[in-house]
Amino acid sequence: MVNLFFKKLFGQLPATEKYVKQNEMLRKEMNEFDAFAKGEKLNRYYELERIVQSREHYDTKKRLQELKYDGSEEHKKELEFKNLCKNKELKLFFKIKDGETLSRFKRIEDSDTLAEYTEMKNLIDSKGIEKNKEQKRAFKKLKRNEDIRFYNKYKNSKEYKTYQKVINGSALNRYNELKSYINSNEFNERKEYLLDPKKFEKSEGYRNEQELKELKSDKEINWYFKLLKSNKFDATREWNPIFEDTFEGFDDSKWIPIPFQGMLNLQGRSYVPEGNLQFHTDGKNLKFEDGCINIETRKENVRGLRWQVSSGFKMRDFEYTSGMINTGHSFRFQEGKIEVLARMTSSKEVIHAMFLKSETITPHIDVFCSGAKKGLKVRLFFKNQNKPDFEETITGINPASNFLYSLEWGHNFLRWQINGFTVAEYSGILPRHPLYLGLSSVLLEKTENLPANLIVDTIRVYEKQK
Repeated sequence: MVNLFFKKLFGQLPATEKYVKQNEMLRKEMNEFDAFAKGEKLNRYYELERIVQSREHYDTKKRLQELKYDGSEEHKKELEFKNLCKNKELKLFFKIKDGETLSRFKRIEDSDTLAEYTEMKNLIDSKGIEKNKEQKRAFKKLKRNEDIRFYNKYKNSKEYKTYQKVINGSALNRYNELKSYINSNEFNERKEYLLDPKKFEKSEGYRNEQELKELKSDKEINWYFKLLKSNKFDATREWNPIFEDTFEGFDDSKWIPIPFQGMLNLQGRSYVPEGNLQFHTDGKNLKFEDGCINIETRKENVRGLRWQVSSGFKMRDFEYTSGMINTGHSFRFQEGKIEVLARMTSSKEVIHAMFLKSETITPHIDVFCSGAKKGLKVRLFFKNQNKPDFEETITGINPASNFLYSLEWGHNFLRWQINGFTVAEYSGILPRHPLYLGLSSVLLEKTENLPANLIVDTIRVYEKQK
């Protein structure tokens, strides 16, 4: 016998509401953690981390930080242009180019006077051609012409020779090319960029670094990595949920409201075995309210089938009715864990039970079973249908209050717990085939302490993670 009074008094048996809430919050947080692990924010974090830690990012950052205007191609071209601006011949060229002297020279160069002078000079200078006095006098007169004298003098001047040298040289072309480039938007924008000490800060790489920095201080990111390093979910992850009902209503895809054998062999009719004083109606004693199933046992006259060893199935009159549900048609499991949040009234007079069984009478495992005068029982029937192979009585708690009853079914052991506290353990040979779930309330002795209720909030079944 296990007395939980002092365990509860001194906190070894946690309060049900607190214990259930902690478990639910833990699984909720684990589900949120798993969802976050697949979310866009964390994917972006890992993507940015990969980019920022890459060699390409490092090289780009270093190059931008070391990139200066001094010594750049743009700087070299600007220096070359400045040097050309200081070139004496070019300076003289630009001084001459738009001056009145050169302008006069070019006007004379295009004039009829110079053409006449040139023609006469060629005649006078030619050999083998006789020149008369009149021609010679005319040439001398033309040669003394003020424009012709200016033209001949300027043509042989250092100034004009410099002008011609520049016009025909490469320096002027280079000067014009550089001047066009230096005055372009392209050059000015590039120069401004190269002179900017915060080139990297204006790059995509810097924006990636800042975004990663912000994510590193993000509450959800920090929450995730803190949990990632912890073992907070290890015990929860050990179990994978495979069945659940929170009883918002009757789900006939999971449950039937009569014994499974009645569905198999009696064309869907309910029955009770010999010794039962109540009849299990086909759902009339089931209520669904506030997210709970309530199996009510009450004093009520009804006719129904009862199995008797001596005569088989016979219609009988019953003074009491009750209800039951099972998953014989839909769900079974072998090895795993079941949790049942339940409370019950008249637990000494009525056998309220959560059980696992198959088509045969044994094996049969009670997750919990009331009806004992001194408390609840947990039981295993395996070799003998009339005597349990294992039984433990639990006292010191009030079954009318909610408790989370659980059974862990291992390969060669059973472990019963209430609110996470182990109340019984069995080691030995166990069923090697799946069993279905059942809830029922049974009356073996007459009582006036009715109605009696078995109220279940949730049932969950888990398999162990492989």
